[in-house]
Amino acid sequence: SFENIIEKADSPPEAKFLSAEVLRHFQVHSNSKHAPMLAEAYAYALAHSSIEKEDYWFLNGSLWGFLYEMDDAGHLGKQLVELGEAAIPHLKKLLDDNAKIIYEGSQEATIGNTYGYRIKDFAAFYISKIKNIPVVFHQELTKRDEEIERLKRLL
Repeated sequence: SFENIIEKADSPPEAKFLSAEVLRHFQVHSNSKHAPMLAEAYAYALAHSSIEKEDYWFLNGSLWGFLYEMDDAGHLGKQLVELGEAAIPHLKKLLDDNAKIIYEGSQEATIGNTYGYRIKDFAAFYISKIKNIPVVFHQELTKRDEEIERLKRLL
């Protein structure tokens, strides 16, 4: 079963992520004991959502949200936020990842791509939601990185 895939320690992150998404699609609520395993799988998916990654998963920015401007965690980001504290250690590891995530589509893609969101920007946004720590978005990358460094110090 999909729950068995999530529970098995040796199941690859891809299998756990896809199993969780299938269960979610069919509105099967996961057991809270699965939160640490799911948090790891979703964070792994986020880490592999950049075309700059060798093993890119073809998950675009629209699935992860429009973050600060629209305060939107996206379909997949909402899963990480809902996993709460279990997601924090996995997201913290992504706060140094500069790989960009590209949006696809029409108007939303144009808007999303102008922000140049990186994996670390998504991770910081989700952490801010989980921990209720305000993070200010800056268009300029240097200032954005300073804000992420401030967040790291608060964790």
